[in-house]
Amino acid sequence: MLIVSLATGPHRAFPIDYRTWWLVMRIPYWILYVWMVYALLQAVMHEYPGVHKLSAKALNWSIAVAAVVGGLTAAHSLNLLRSNGDVWARLLASGAALERTASVSCLILLLGVLGFLLWFPIVVPRNLVVFSITYVVFFAANVVSFSFYLTSVRLVGWSVLIVACLCYSCFLLFLTEAGEQAPARIGHSWKPDDRERLLGQLGAINAAVLAAGRGRAVD
Repeated sequence: MLIVSLATGPHRAFPIDYRTWWLVMRIPYWILYVWMVYALLQAVMHEYPGVHKLSAKALNWSIAVAAVVGGLTAAHSLNLLRSNGDVWARLLASGAALERTASVSCLILLLGVLGFLLWFPIVVPRNLVVFSITYVVFFAANVVSFSFYLTSVRLVGWSVLIVACLCYSCFLLFLTEAGEQAPARIGHSWKPDDRERLLGQLGAINAAVLAAGRGRAVD
């Protein structure tokens, strides 16, 4: 993107405006955001396929609601800038509104995954914990930054860039091959009896969802 932006202009090799690249690239970014949340949810719930199935349905509805909210927010941003003759300003504001909506959705869903890990005493690979916490920070920063888009575009750009670099650095430092197997439990330090009771409840929910699914399949 930097190379293309430096090469913009009618007499340059690639007369493509950087803003075009930013808007076009937002679409695969949003798809990857959602895909990442689905993948993380599946990895955390792999021992409880019934709970994962139920959570995936909730995620589907959340994404649908987020799409509607994002569209309305983008339309609101366009309406606020209707007196602005600059088409790019309106398009970029709408893109920023959709980016904020996508980040809010992913943040809420990731907080749900993190809350699940904090409440239930399940053991997951350490890398999943690193992913969950780091992406919570990433999307929280995105939400805060793009909330000020109409105030200062430059401030938003720098804040997003700095936080992204910090998160990627965290991945480089803490995501290891050993972390794929190293067990981690970040949940409440329950007493042994309480721990067994919670795991029993989780297993019962998982079994009930799977049994309901098999019943519908037979019918």
